[in-house]
Amino acid sequence: MSESFAAAVRDRVRRADAALAAARLSGDIEEVMLAEAEWEEARHTARRHGVPVGSAEPGEGSVA
Repeated sequence: MSESFAAAVRDRVRRADAALAAARLSGDIEEVMLAEAEWEEARHTARRHGVPVGSAEPGEGSVA
């Protein structure tokens, strides 16, 4: 796996994490559900490719 790929995966997880935090602050349940789905998919992609991203709860800055 290339470092640029790993960096892109980590960036996706960071963006998903930030979007989830923002959605939770907005109080819009539909936005939260969509953001949670993206967060889970981004984390799954990272795990599938062996990219370490930390283990914090969603929406709490979990990327290593």
